[in-house]
Amino acid sequence: DLNQDIIEERPSYKKREKQEKEEEQDEKASSYERPALSTPFEPPSNEIESAVAGIWKGILGIDKIGINDTFMELGGNSLLAIQTISNIADEFDLELQPNVFFENPTVRGLSEKIVGMIIAAKGSDEIEAMLKEIENEQ
Repeated sequence: DLNQDIIEERPSYKKREKQEKEEEQDEKASSYERPALSTPFEPPSNEIESAVAGIWKGILGIDKIGINDTFMELGGNSLLAIQTISNIADEFDLELQPNVFFENPTVRGLSEKIVGMIIAAKGSDEIEAMLKEIENEQ
């Protein structure tokens, strides 16, 4: 079916399909309780923090990841970090260098860096247009 083939080649379809596969994998993957850490649990407060924490959860298999938890303290290592960097780069459609990840080892720090990278990539005119569009929806 040509129409179905065209639909399946659209980026939005592929992204939705990828999200569905990731959600299915997350459901199948066993998750562990949050280990005893030096930082108290503080949940994500926005969509970017939630997305980053979700990626970490999928990689590390830990149920609750707080925004001030460090990747290595959660049990991450350099090999898992590279996988995490790749997933974050795909999720936000940006080029994330390993040094940026290791310099910002918390969900909060990495999320703030991602916001800065998105703003730098998009430019102020496009950001303003997006904000106006959001305001009009509310």
